[in-house]
Amino acid sequence: RSALFKNSLETRDFTFMTLKFDPQKMDRARALIREFLNRFSDEMEVKEAEEVFEICIQLFPRTQMNRGVVQ
Repeated sequence: RSALFKNSLETRDFTFMTLKFDPQKMDRARALIREFLNRFSDEMEVKEAEEVFEICIQLFPRTQMNRGVVQ
């Protein structure tokens, strides 16, 4: 929480997305997230740097599972 107040908008980014997808594709979703994080790390990470950043990706249902079709 303190990082929100200490850091300027230029040094942080909060992005989110709400979407509908088939929960049977959860394994594929996890694989895509891991693929992205690996590619991101490969491109962005350096041996020495002035700053350390954290990236978090969360994936969870916003509706109750197995209760029919969400529209």
